[in-house]
Amino acid sequence: MADCSTSLTTGNNGSSTVSTGDPSCDFSSSGYQDVWYTFNSGSYTSVNVTLANVSATDWAFTVQPTCDPGTEIACIISPFAPASVGLTANTDYYIRVYSNTDFGEGGEFTLCVSYSGSGTAPANDVCSNAVNTAITVGAAPQLLSGNNTGATEDAGSGFAMVWHQITTVEPANITVSYCVPGYVFDNYLINLATQCPDILTNMLTGQYDSCSVTFECAPAGVYLIPVLVEPATTPVGAYFIEVSATACAAPPVNDECEGAILLTPANTCVPVAGTSTGATANMGPIECSHSTSPNANDVWYSFTTTSESDSIIVEGVDQFDGVIEVFSGTCGDLVSLGCEDSNFPLGASATERMFISGLGVGSTYYIRVYDYGHTSAGHNFNICVITGGPIGISELSAPTFTLYPNPTEGDIIISGADLSGKVRFELADMMGRVVYTHQQTMATDQPVTLTLGTLTQGTYVLSLTTANGISSRPVMVK
Repeated sequence: MADCSTSLTTGNNGSSTVSTGDPSCDFSSSGYQDVWYTFNSGSYTSVNVTLANVSATDWAFTVQPTCDPGTEIACIISPFAPASVGLTANTDYYIRVYSNTDFGEGGEFTLCVSYSGSGTAPANDVCSNAVNTAITVGAAPQLLSGNNTGATEDAGSGFAMVWHQITTVEPANITVSYCVPGYVFDNYLINLATQCPDILTNMLTGQYDSCSVTFECAPAGVYLIPVLVEPATTPVGAYFIEVSATACAAPPVNDECEGAILLTPANTCVPVAGTSTGATANMGPIECSHSTSPNANDVWYSFTTTSESDSIIVEGVDQFDGVIEVFSGTCGDLVSLGCEDSNFPLGASATERMFISGLGVGSTYYIRVYDYGHTSAGHNFNICVITGGPIGISELSAPTFTLYPNPTEGDIIISGADLSGKVRFELADMMGRVVYTHQQTMATDQPVTLTLGTLTQGTYVLSLTTANGISSRPVMVK
């Protein structure tokens, strides 16, 4: 393995032939200019791969145990830092350096593979090396510090980062502040990891403001804090963050199924105010409308039907993103009948409407409601049950779609079997302001490219509207 400070391999894929075979993180309608390298992992189980562009207009790489597409263990587009890749010792691996000709051409680059620990990366560059700090409810904030010089990109995440670990012994509202004077982060990750090493799964998502993020009533346990390293928007070198904890709010009376609030079906909506502040999760989140909330701090309602069909309306307040699930049976033996989560609050509120038929007149049913991600300001909503349905709306099936890369430094590619006919694309910032719109007629599985390079860094919400309904998904622009 090379020392990347003194030994680099110079390559050029500008004159290579165009190949097919999509890597797991990319798609091309016209192919790839690629060149290949190989290395043996020796006694190491982790390496840093550094690809630096010189003259290409598109660049990316994969690491894979064979030359076959789809076998990648790492796939990084436009890397801006060394990428840490986990390996099996004493194994041959292949590196594919490529340019997607849909977006640019190949050119000169430098490539280096070094074993983790051979460079100048900080000790907490690796999640498993994070030093633990105990956080006590009501105590003064704990100041966490380090030096992120030489931090590497976690493979598959698209981010360079360092790690801290915290432990709590009781449920608490955990606040991570990136606002320490002189070390303010203009960009940061809004997550806590519940285990190493994958930042993309096993995560809690918090409620954030200009430079801090709060995780409401997080269960007692061990959490990992991924601290973003991005020279344009975060401190480089020494950094400081603060972590504090406060007591959880008291749970609402309908936190448990047994405390469900009774709703009376009516011919028109008679709204009942509700909140999930302080609520705990009675069961895991359900996959609904092709997405799954990272948590499910739910509250419960019941109703006794007077007809064979009813409509349930949940109107969110202050960006409450409602998820509705309906059950038959009893609290000790619930049977899920379906769910609804078709809308995303691109502004002050969003309303979910669920029509359910085949009900038994005189039977009691239960409604579970939670705030997707539990990230709204007050977790407040209004709910009602209307006799009959479907409440003046068409029953639609929200379109499914794929998008990549996400996070992106510019363009994103979108495709899907449900995207046919006229499709409207709308991108809004987290304040609900629409910053990008596009509309075109599409064929099934036809990819479309949206150019987002002029947008400022941050998190946005992409909404697709078709004749079949509306789907929304977060997009991060780096």
